[in-house]
Amino acid sequence: MEVREVTPTEIWDEYKLLLGAADGFGYEIPLPNSDKGINALTYAMGQRLNFVAIDKGEIVGALVLAFDTLWWIDEWFLIDIAFYVDPEKRATKAASMLINKGKDLAKQLGLPLQISVTYGTDLDRKEKFLLRKGFKKIGGNYVMENSNG
Repeated sequence: MEVREVTPTEIWDEYKLLLGAADGFGYEIPLPNSDKGINALTYAMGQRLNFVAIDKGEIVGALVLAFDTLWWIDEWFLIDIAFYVDPEKRATKAASMLINKGKDLAKQLGLPLQISVTYGTDLDRKEKFLLRKGFKKIGGNYVMENSNG
């Protein structure tokens, strides 16, 4: 198992892997916009913020980061726009290695790192993992689905 920056030829495979995250959202989502997704992954790759976990030549996980600020302050931080590991590979070190890569980069850049548990299934496992990795909980996410009828 290795974690490294994604290459241009791997972006489509990474995108297809990340589509699997929708199974854990806990609510129905619209059809994905592949152009938007590929553009976001490619942009992160260009900023050297797009990492994949590779097991036996196959992408099994991804951590995609972005630079961001909060609307009322000037301090920059790193935030995840995607963090996902194939469910069949969750017993491996892939998630831990990806998070360690993000933590190392944040330390190197002198920036805080924010990882979000945004979607609604298996929350306890996700929260315990991040707490074990040294993160602290700072909030939550809530959704009100739009009902058209």
